[in-house]
Amino acid sequence: MKYDKVFVFSHPRSGTFYIRELLILNFFPNKSGRWNTHSWIGDELRKRIPLTFEEGRSKDTAYIYIKRNFMDVAKSIYNIKELFLLEVDSFDSFLKIKYSDMFKQRRLPVYNLYKYGNLLENPSTGNIFFENCNYKPFEFWNKHIKFWEEQVDDVCIVDYDALINNFYDEMFKVALFLDSNKKSFINIKKQVGWHFDNKKVY
Repeated sequence: MKYDKVFVFSHPRSGTFYIRELLILNFFPNKSGRWNTHSWIGDELRKRIPLTFEEGRSKDTAYIYIKRNFMDVAKSIYNIKELFLLEVDSFDSFLKIKYSDMFKQRRLPVYNLYKYGNLLENPSTGNIFFENCNYKPFEFWNKHIKFWEEQVDDVCIVDYDALINNFYDEMFKVALFLDSNKKSFINIKKQVGWHFDNKKVY
């Protein structure tokens, strides 16, 4: 292993928690350091990319981006739209409206919110990620992925759907990127990430 740190990037609801847990379990089981997850939104918010990334790649840091097919991402965001402070009447409408036009700053309704399967206190504020995102869902998803694919020489692109359907090959690709000699990998059975009561969200 030639890396001391890992940065994980993703579009929201693309499997960030999943890949992070896989990395810890398979490659960094004894590491207790910080795990960084970041996203960026639109041209005007490129500054939200971590400075360590924008100023140049650190040789002791691995940069990993996880992507997921659009429809699953869209359904996952829509299913917990309240957490993102989005107001929209239907999934069909959700696909046609800019995030910034759906965003409504407000207190969250009372839901039981879970993270890593653990019940959290009912939050009063939500995630403001999409507040200034002047793109429709597909436009933003496409723009997000294209940006990171342009960094392909420096970033390992992990496909969430490949992890689900062809776990070994995708994890072996990650192992090669990390300069690890591992050839066997452990998957995660439990649900990770955010979900509400009675809403099956991945």
